[in-house]
Amino acid sequence: MENLFTKTSTVLRDNWIIELQKENVLLKSRQNINLNPFFGYKIKIDQPADFVQGTEGVIYDIKQTTCYVLYKHNNKKKLSAININNIEFVDKRFDSFFK
Repeated sequence: MENLFTKTSTVLRDNWIIELQKENVLLKSRQNINLNPFFGYKIKIDQPADFVQGTEGVIYDIKQTTCYVLYKHNNKKKLSAININNIEFVDKRFDSFFK
């Protein structure tokens, strides 16, 4: 019985270590080199032109008055530079700045 317990514990430990190594590799590959604190926050694009009014997206980066936004338009994933005046910040995380 003791031998069975030892073998089972060893297998579980080995599986756990393998899973941790896989997660570590995944997290390192997804490392965010973008240091913008609002990276991934949800926004709404209120700019006329190519956008449907109210198109939703997420912030990729902000440089001065330009917001680089990831969004989906006609089932195509796009990245566009949009003037920050044409962005509505809708993510709930922005609420913490106004308390």
